[in-house]
Amino acid sequence: MASVNKDFSSTNNILAARFTYISNISYVNRNTDFFVLNRNTGQPLSGAAVQTYKKTYDYKTYTYTKQKAEAYTADQNGYLRLSDAAIKDQGGSNLLFEIKHANDQLFIEDEVYYYFSTLNTQNDKKTTRSVFLFSDRSIYRPGQTLYFKGIVVNRKADHTDPSIQTDYKTTLTLTDANGQKVSDLQVNTNEYGSFNGQFVLPQTGLNGVYNLNTSDGTGNISIRMEEYKRPKFYVDFEKVKDAYKVNEDVKITGYAKAYAGNNIDGAKVKYRVVREVRFPYPWLFWRGYFPRSESMEITNGEIQTGNDGKFDISFKAIPDTKLDVKMDPVFDYRIYADVTDINGETRSNSEMVSAGYKSLLLNASIPSKLATDSLNKLFIRTENMSGVFQKAMLLVKVTRLNAEQRLLRPRYWEKPDQFVFTKEEYIRQFPNDIYNNEDDPKTWGKSATVTEQSGSSDSTSVFTLNKFKYQPGFYVIEIQTKDKEGNEIKDVQYLELFDAKKPEPVYPQYLYSIAPKPVEPGEKTSTQVGTSANNIF
Repeated sequence: MASVNKDFSSTNNILAARFTYISNISYVNRNTDFFVLNRNTGQPLSGAAVQTYKKTYDYKTYTYTKQKAEAYTADQNGYLRLSDAAIKDQGGSNLLFEIKHANDQLFIEDEVYYYFSTLNTQNDKKTTRSVFLFSDRSIYRPGQTLYFKGIVVNRKADHTDPSIQTDYKTTLTLTDANGQKVSDLQVNTNEYGSFNGQFVLPQTGLNGVYNLNTSDGTGNISIRMEEYKRPKFYVDFEKVKDAYKVNEDVKITGYAKAYAGNNIDGAKVKYRVVREVRFPYPWLFWRGYFPRSESMEITNGEIQTGNDGKFDISFKAIPDTKLDVKMDPVFDYRIYADVTDINGETRSNSEMVSAGYKSLLLNASIPSKLATDSLNKLFIRTENMSGVFQKAMLLVKVTRLNAEQRLLRPRYWEKPDQFVFTKEEYIRQFPNDIYNNEDDPKTWGKSATVTEQSGSSDSTSVFTLNKFKYQPGFYVIEIQTKDKEGNEIKDVQYLELFDAKKPEPVYPQYLYSIAPKPVEPGEKTSTQVGTSANNIF
């Protein structure tokens, strides 16, 4: 309890109270399946008595009341299942649970809401029919032919044993944007449970959304009919070959060309250039969030296409000076161009040019989890700011990390910004809880460097590692190179290596699994699940 006054008086005072429940009983549930467990060990509480209460609203007294409902006894696994009668109230039930075991009791004001429908129990084994309709396109012009196909499937309410429906007859009705019938057609499924047909859309009438429905309401699809014009020309940009750094002048060339092949000259071009930022090396920000940088329009203007249909847009690659250069930001300049010819038709396109403080980008694609015998090559690409491959010398280091050896569970609350306990005292009091950030591999100390080798990148982006027998564990892979100006570029990625023949966790985990290999339909497979905890249930 809390009070403004020391005497906890009820007048001229503010009082606050909060219930705290102290019990070694806990329960977990999914829908109506329950396990009653020891809160500390997770072991089942065999024979636990569970009394349910229904919480209902009394419209006469305008209050909620608790009424005793069904009682249950947990089996040897601490398991119980609520009966249908326990939740069979129109509109649903709010249930409370009072649990007793030995000399312990748990009765929390924690309501569990159940929605009950008679359809849930009565129709579990009934079959429902679904008709899936497909059109050959999503938009049509007046007078065009709408080609469609349908597949009819029968499914049970519990989603088991789906099957196709042969010799199924229905009438398909096409309605216009006003909901008026345009035409209908009778169809019949073949031995594969499918049917097909076509409708000719009207030449006149209201454009908009047209609907195709089955007569029994089991299938429908929507399409659009619009009097659209086919474009006569298109806008594109020449491939950017030059690489740019910030504060340099950028020039990009675009062109407008008719689909017939002739150039569109004398067309009006409205353009604008918008700057955005990205950070290609996330490892620099593991302690916090990416810096914020708002989009900014660098320039805009209006020009014309020449006799060859081309136009040039020039601008300066202005950086965001509020961002720290050490964070290696890359600025993307998106050029938007709207071209209008002498007939008033407008076509648009955009292109992007990137610039940074360094002239080289390092792109490494390394999986986060891999078998020990599969770490024999890395995918590393070095390219300039225009995405063109550029050869560079690489230094790759693979270092093993000292993984946290405590068995840690996820935080119940957010990480604190101030610490009252020392780490040693905290671990003594809470041996399985996270103190600071020891659950993050990026904070683990380095052990020994197991691989260090140099080599040049190539156009295949494959960097072959020397043969080495890696041990299961967590590793950090550091990749370094330099651009032509001598600026150092570095990427850091983390990798977990496991032994495929002896799948065990490389650091203590409550639950881990080894995923099976991909399988074909009809094949059998298995997955391995394990834990580092002792005496688990």
